Amino acid sequence: DVTRLGARYNFKKNFVLNGAAIHRNGKENELGYRIALESTKKDAYSVGMGFSSVGDNDSLFISIVSMF
Repeated sequence: DVTRLGARYNFKKNFVLNGAAIHRNGKENELGYRIALESTKKDAYSVGMGFSSVGDNDSLFISIVSMF
């Protein structure tokens, strides 16, 4: 199980800062965070990169989403 509580802040026209507190329920309960910087253009595509850390799991990520 993973529970995420997050917020987005639009600080420029096409840039969004996305952050979340994450709770992972496994053998041990762990609390962590996720932060990402995203860019969107007219809802046609979204590109994001960020860092996530929950318990013993740390990861860098890049995401690309496109509408077609």
